[in-house]
Amino acid sequence: MLLPFPIPFASLSCYNIRMEPLRLGVIGVGRGWTRWQQTLLASDEVAVLAVHDPAPRRAKAASEPFRAVACAGVVELLERDDLDAVLLGRAWFGTWPLTQAASRNKPVLCTVPAIEDAPGAVWLAAWPGLWRGARVLRAVVADLGPVRSIQAVSACGPEFMLTLAFDFYGVEPLAVRSAHLDGLATWLFDFGSGKTAQLTHRSQARGTIAIEAANGWAQLELPGRLEWTDNTVRHTLQLTRRAEIDVLRAFVKAVRNGETMTETPRLLRAAAFLNGVTEVKDRGVDTPRSPSL
Repeated sequence: MLLPFPIPFASLSCYNIRMEPLRLGVIGVGRGWTRWQQTLLASDEVAVLAVHDPAPRRAKAASEPFRAVACAGVVELLERDDLDAVLLGRAWFGTWPLTQAASRNKPVLCTVPAIEDAPGAVWLAAWPGLWRGARVLRAVVADLGPVRSIQAVSACGPEFMLTLAFDFYGVEPLAVRSAHLDGLATWLFDFGSGKTAQLTHRSQARGTIAIEAANGWAQLELPGRLEWTDNTVRHTLQLTRRAEIDVLRAFVKAVRNGETMTETPRLLRAAAFLNGVTEVKDRGVDTPRSPSL
């Protein structure tokens, strides 16, 4: 059947629109990389263009299946103009690449497992709302009244825990003490009126966040077990682990929708504050006040 009018070729293309893949750089190749490598190779939503690892041979081997460039350093990778986002895997870097990426407006998907003995347990950095456990924890604590104390232990650095403490208290700490010994770093923040937050960074630790509120308490054990009570009934919620492909799709969607960088200023200020605490402690002068987050 012939149509009475011609259809421009350009108008037909709207039915076959395909978005360009998200251009990724990978930092850190270690335990759990095989699953992520398979996921990245199978996805048509991403293209890995650069890889870095502290072990150059490992970086080169990881880059070859993607025909990607093996970069000599984290900063070298992050300063590439052809990368849209970064996938951060296991390595010795800690949270340093996160702040470096944030300063360059690079969204980060953190794939570091919560504990060494839980292969496959994917923990997403709160960058901004992909860490489901923290989001659910906030919702639960909101019904338990004013927060009195926070205790958190993590292997992924204190910056995220500090932003969480600021979320719950909504004010600046009046004082802070810190101690560092054999891979264990602890910060004790005093927010006034008896409100405190003790944040501990310990390598290979099982991540936990315990919160005491006026009308109950809540505890989140990473990668995804939440327990809480309102002093009458005790509840337990198991946050199921999401498959790597589902996590990747959610991250790609968030990046494309511009939803992944809203936490960046708060995270950077938290990191700067912690660095300031360390510098002041070394100089032996008064502790600085925190920035407004």
